[in-house]
Amino acid sequence: MQSNRLSWALDGPAARVAESRPIMNGWVPALLALLGSAGVAHAQYRDSQVRDQIGPGVRQGHELMGVGTQEAGLHGAPQEAPAPAAPGPTLEFTWTTPRWKGIELRAEGLSGACRLDVPDGIETRSNGFNPPLVERLEYDKMDFEAVGGGLVVDLDVFQLSADFFEGTWKGEGSLGVDDGISPATRTPLDVEGDFRALKVGLYWPTVRMVGDAFEFSLGADLKAVGFQMILDPVTSGPLPLEDRVDQLVGFAGPRAAFRFLAGRVEFSLEGAYSWVFGSSRGTAQEVSAGVGVRF
Repeated sequence: MQSNRLSWALDGPAARVAESRPIMNGWVPALLALLGSAGVAHAQYRDSQVRDQIGPGVRQGHELMGVGTQEAGLHGAPQEAPAPAAPGPTLEFTWTTPRWKGIELRAEGLSGACRLDVPDGIETRSNGFNPPLVERLEYDKMDFEAVGGGLVVDLDVFQLSADFFEGTWKGEGSLGVDDGISPATRTPLDVEGDFRALKVGLYWPTVRMVGDAFEFSLGADLKAVGFQMILDPVTSGPLPLEDRVDQLVGFAGPRAAFRFLAGRVEFSLEGAYSWVFGSSRGTAQEVSAGVGVRF
């Protein structure tokens, strides 16, 4: 009787449940794996349908955006490169091969003061019986003022110029009178007249500061100048005296030039201080304004 009960206990419902648990433990993971693979397959199918609907161009854009987003995440947000700074003015020493750079027309003012070493003005008269009457004007110094204009040819390493001036001059001198009978006399005298000058020059812009719209230069200026002094008639002596003096002198000194550039057109302001040497010695000043074109 006891053995039957034990047999029933071993063969009863508890034993059958115990035997069915391993079977359930094997089927549950398999069922979960099957459901998972089915879900993945369904998701891939829907993704392929969406890709076909949005087209390759949009898909490629999304992929590029994805790559950009990954790079931004790795390296930070992209930053634009700073704009290059505009180059500033440059300072240069002028020593280069001559080249055609431009041509300019300018108006110019010229003034100065010189001590004269020129031939005297002479006037004589004779009646054939008495000794001749001689009147002699000795020049001492003069101040002159003139305006004019000219042409400038710019060859970059130097500039060639030609200018003509017209104005007036005032000076001091002395008038001597000798009639051959009475003692000779000499009287201080103020004189004046018309003034003309022709100037040919060479300017070397030794140092230049060059910017985008301007150019400033400082250099050496050398010129050959022909003076013509036309004397107003002197009537203070016994004879009316007229004279004209022609002389060739040199100018040398510093010159400063400022040029404003507007495309191929340039506007210039220049000033020069010169020492005068030759038959007259002194100083002279020049101021000019011009307009030109660059080649």
